Amino acid sequence: MLRSAGIKVFTMFAIIAATPSLAYGARIFCTPTGVVSKVNLVHVECSSAPAGIRYFAVDTTSSAEAARFTDLATAALVNNLILDIFYDDTDTLTGPTFGCDASNCRPALTINLQY
Repeated sequence: MLRSAGIKVFTMFAIIAATPSLAYGARIFCTPTGVVSKVNLVHVECSSAPAGIRYFAVDTTSSAEAARFTDLATAALVNNLILDIFYDDTDTLTGPTFGCDASNCRPALTINLQY
């Protein structure tokens, strides 16, 4: 937990192994409207959809990573909090390998719970 100017930020890094650098392409402040756990992915649905991207997901290959993502997304959903999500807006290849549709979903690279 980080504390800065009275703001608590809980951070979970969900870095995808195929990511060559930590230079993220995009960021969204997401108000979650749903959290879904499937066999091959966990995703959060956001109330706003920049460029039609409403879902942000992680692969369930790492159950620990998927559990952290689910915990943070669910905490934001039930407590009416904001998720700060970094993702590669140009990556339309990684997500489909685990069920994240290229038309409306991107793999989450980091997810931060803010309140």
